Amino acid sequence: MLKMADNTCHFGLNNLFADSGLAAHDNTTRLYFPADPLQMRAIVERVFFERGLRFVFSTRAKVPWVLKEECVQAKGEGEGKEKGEKEKEKEKEKEKEKEKEKEKEKEKEKEKEKEKEKEKEKGKGEVKGKFFDPEEGYVFVPGKDEVICAAGNGEGEGYVVAYGEMLYRAWDAVLRCRREGRMVGLVNKPTLNVVDEEMIKKIGHSPFVLVVESLNQKTGLGSKYGTWLLERGLTPRYGYMGSTKEGCGGLWEQIPHQGLDSESIVERIKQLAM
Repeated sequence: MLKMADNTCHFGLNNLFADSGLAAHDNTTRLYFPADPLQMRAIVERVFFERGLRFVFSTRAKVPWVLKEECVQAKGEGEGKEKGEKEKEKEKEKEKEKEKEKEKEKEKEKEKEKEKEKEKEKGKGEVKGKFFDPEEGYVFVPGKDEVICAAGNGEGEGYVVAYGEMLYRAWDAVLRCRREGRMVGLVNKPTLNVVDEEMIKKIGHSPFVLVVESLNQKTGLGSKYGTWLLERGLTPRYGYMGSTKEGCGGLWEQIPHQGLDSESIVERIKQLAM
């Protein structure tokens, strides 16, 4: 399991306070929280020159790529496996570098052949299906929520809403539910302080909505999202998860300590789906 974000080390952080201007005069402040490096790049490139205050939040802890559902199923990987695979790849790269240093002259002659082989291997082994990859058609739209996967139409098949470093953990939990036959949906909300009217109506008519985040549960997105639903006459079963306890930031143990690990999210989903 990867580290918890250092930005929650005080366990009382309220990022949404950055949007504290008066409604009649401030309609340009935007709070963004990307879910992985590809979305970070997409957001910065899109909003950098826009008017108003733009906050792009991030963490110092690494996060994996957010993959499309079919790619996750094909790879069958979890957090631990992904980490192990990365370490193996790094070791292989180091070995290749040593060989190149010893046989520079020979490598020059074989370089062209190796490049051809690498191109063939890329087509077979490269990680494809990254959700936020612009080469696969992803375009960031400010203020719009993103459906990672749609919920089914059955009883107890609602939506989880997440963002930032909690998206991949919520994605893992949702995939576990879907493998058990409960077709729960997942929505990414990279723009924290803007209501996507189309999306909130869509998920608000589902059996339940669960907001998952690592910010303070008392003041985070979850504390506002329920109000947004009620203001629009939407009354799904509602729940939200966030940081609730004291602890030292930057430690991977904080995720289960705060009850935000995949197993805890699955348990909360099942409670709301009953």
